[in-house]
Amino acid sequence: MGFGIAAKALLFGCTVLLIAIYGKHDTRTGSSRQNITEIAIDALYTYNVQNETENYWRALTVKTEDVARGEILIGIYAKETSCTKKRKVTRVDVYTSTCPLLIRGTTYMCYVLYNALRHTFDADVTLCEEMSEEQEKRSSTDTFQTWRESVNRTSYNEIRKRSAENDSSSKYRSQGIDMSDFATNRCMAQLALFASQP
Repeated sequence: MGFGIAAKALLFGCTVLLIAIYGKHDTRTGSSRQNITEIAIDALYTYNVQNETENYWRALTVKTEDVARGEILIGIYAKETSCTKKRKVTRVDVYTSTCPLLIRGTTYMCYVLYNALRHTFDADVTLCEEMSEEQEKRSSTDTFQTWRESVNRTSYNEIRKRSAENDSSSKYRSQGIDMSDFATNRCMAQLALFASQP
């Protein structure tokens, strides 16, 4: 009798845990939209720090595209600032008068793959491309008018490939410790153990 109560308690606990992990709905409005912008800023700054860029870049516009269940491709229209990496600046400084935009600075289109279920993004696979003058002109007349064209399968497939390689190497960068897989596997193992008992 006691064994049955324990099994039910475990089942209930696991159900609550799995709903908490996977049951969140991402509407990306209000504060959640702000979170996407913060993720974009964080990813761009991290990209500048980790790669051989001369200057820090500032995100001017951020757009999102749902590409798979739980996965969001974040597009960042960014431009060079006057702050070089020789100076120690924070990500906040990049968005103040401390780091004004370069008048003839290069413009970039960056892609970040964000996992809305885990609330993580892989900083190592952020993909950035220098924009041509023609692309820049199109963007300046109507920013992101051609967003769906920009989110081409090549960019998405490339970033997914890099993400899979990094994921298998345990390099997945998370905002906080991601315990969802561990918790899920632990629950399933415990339930299987209870089910196998006579």
